Amino acid sequence: KRQMDYADRRGSFTVGAYPDLIAHHLPKGIQAFREEYPDIRISLVARAYDPLMQLVRSGEIDMAFCSPPPADDPSLEFQELFEYNAVLMTPLGHPLIGRMNISLEDVVSSPLILPGPESILRQRVDQALKAQGLSGDVVLSLDNIESIKRYVEIGMGLAVAVDFAMRPEDHDHVGVVALDHLFPSSVIGICTLKGKFVGQGVRNFTQLMTKHMSGWHAELWDKPMPMASRPTLPIIDDA
Repeated sequence: KRQMDYADRRGSFTVGAYPDLIAHHLPKGIQAFREEYPDIRISLVARAYDPLMQLVRSGEIDMAFCSPPPADDPSLEFQELFEYNAVLMTPLGHPLIGRMNISLEDVVSSPLILPGPESILRQRVDQALKAQGLSGDVVLSLDNIESIKRYVEIGMGLAVAVDFAMRPEDHDHVGVVALDHLFPSSVIGICTLKGKFVGQGVRNFTQLMTKHMSGWHAELWDKPMPMASRPTLPIIDDA
């Protein structure tokens, strides 16, 4: 029993995730895991959706925190953690702030800042525009959400982003408009390779991260509010 317990508390594994998840949702769980299992080493790999799927399929990473795998890929398993929605980020004072049910035509009326083409959000945006015969002027493609926020703030363009990457203080710098009427909700979960052996350390990590991340929900508003009247957002503490 001592030998088995010793083995369970040592070793290493590799986790992949979107950069936004690594920055905003994994730290609390990883910190708690580190306190419980100080001798287990974790390698974090930040990638967009397509590269993450490839890494899981090849067995190079033990799990990925990401959107669901393709429905026609039976080699991958998925455990849902929480839903998320797309949002539009604008400079402060932009005319679209506070408008209800803005259209794709409204979105493409300004220069766009979007994630790179390997991002599933970028793919969804491109598909929606193509379906309506629209095209946008994509002036910047960035996979780092903090950089995207900065370029939106200085007026380079509008950005389609995900609500799980937003923090309360972001509303001091950019406007946020819901796009759930244009893009259906999606989910974030844990993707693994079916049949791949995982040690007890990986299983313990999965259980702990599930506890920390399951059921997360963003509370966003469409225009900046005074700090005293803002609701408390669980984006950081519950992540």
